[in-house]
Amino acid sequence: MTLNNTVPFMAKKKIEKRKFIEGIFGLEVFSQMLSEARSNYNDVKKEFDSLTTRFEEVNRNLASWESQQDSYTSKVQGRIDKLNDRKKSNNDKIDKIKESSVQCNDKQLAQLDDNVKGVEKSIEKCDSHLENIGIDKIKHEQAVLVLKDKLKRLGTSKDKCPVCMKPVTEHDRNDIKREKDKINTKVDEILLTVKTITNDVTTYNGLKSTLKQKLEAATKSYNDCIVNRKEAEKSQEQIDQFNIWNKEADDELKEIANEKDPFTDNINENKDRLKTLQDEIDGYKHKLEILDVIKFIVSEEGVKSYIVRKILQLFNSKLQYYLRRMDSNCCCIFNEYFEDEIINEKNKTCSYHNFSGAEKKNIDLACLFAFMDIRRLQGSVAYNFSVYDELLDSSLDERGVDLVLSLLHERVEKYNECIIIISHRKESVKIGSHYKNPGEVIYLEKEKGITRRVDYVE
Repeated sequence: MTLNNTVPFMAKKKIEKRKFIEGIFGLEVFSQMLSEARSNYNDVKKEFDSLTTRFEEVNRNLASWESQQDSYTSKVQGRIDKLNDRKKSNNDKIDKIKESSVQCNDKQLAQLDDNVKGVEKSIEKCDSHLENIGIDKIKHEQAVLVLKDKLKRLGTSKDKCPVCMKPVTEHDRNDIKREKDKINTKVDEILLTVKTITNDVTTYNGLKSTLKQKLEAATKSYNDCIVNRKEAEKSQEQIDQFNIWNKEADDELKEIANEKDPFTDNINENKDRLKTLQDEIDGYKHKLEILDVIKFIVSEEGVKSYIVRKILQLFNSKLQYYLRRMDSNCCCIFNEYFEDEIINEKNKTCSYHNFSGAEKKNIDLACLFAFMDIRRLQGSVAYNFSVYDELLDSSLDERGVDLVLSLLHERVEKYNECIIIISHRKESVKIGSHYKNPGEVIYLEKEKGITRRVDYVE
């Protein structure tokens, strides 16, 4: 159909057919728009993918910083919990020490010391009394011995005194008896006193024993108080140490509270970058959505398909018209995707290549005339000059040539076209001679590489 194409239209590849039909229908602008939209889409998609990659990278960095922050926070919380547990343990120990600690102040110690000293003085007094009583008892016992010795030496049972050798009278005997009774009475009195003294010794010894027990108890209380004071002092030292540790823990907790999270700045910076990137990504995503819509609009399924369906209805009707005019035994229909469907006289779909040469020629010429009509109707291209090279030289029989020439004469009369048919067959002149206005015949001859016009020679 053009000067540079020797392959019939129907024998071309699908993409070549589509490109040709789009040119005929004036739809190249949609292909250009689609190509431009795809190019813009790819450019935006590349930038979108680049931003998405950067977003994912920043997001991974943010996740890494947040993970490190979580680890840092966990460690800090662990330190805080450990310090709080240490403080609680210290306070529990302090409470336990205070509960078990026995207080003994200076007044109590002085009172216990006075108790000890008072009991010791009482024991000393008791010892003094026992000593004095012992001396009295010894004196009385010695007096008893002296009196008993005097009784032994007082008087005699003989008639003469062994000392003075005087005779012992009855009077003397009575005097001796009275003296002995007097001494015995005195001995009895002294023995009674000794008995009393002995009872007093027993009483004071019992009192002393009781006082010793009191002294032991008082001394024990005094020593216990001293021990308690020492233990209380030791406990206080422990409490002071625990308080020092608690203060150190509080100071460390304050330091922890005042510590700056080393990851916050990086996290905030990455969040800001993420927000900026997200805004840019959303912008490019919106552009991609718009370009998707544009691609659809100018694609085969979009407005182009709508326009093509409108044109195809006319084109297919023209195509069927020319096929009928050339007595073709098939029907050819194009859809909105410029895919052809050829149906033979048996109502079966078949391929273009299944037809004979003449049948193919009919289909090719029908397409040619239909495309020419569409171009004329569109008004973008107006021409009245057509050249057909070797149109009548092959494939077509006499009937076929006659039908083709009939169509060409119709186009001359209807559209005022100037049609030139080039043929290498002299018989072609005779075939068209019966028409009312067969046109002018020019004979050319090529000799030694030069083509010149000649007169017709039988």
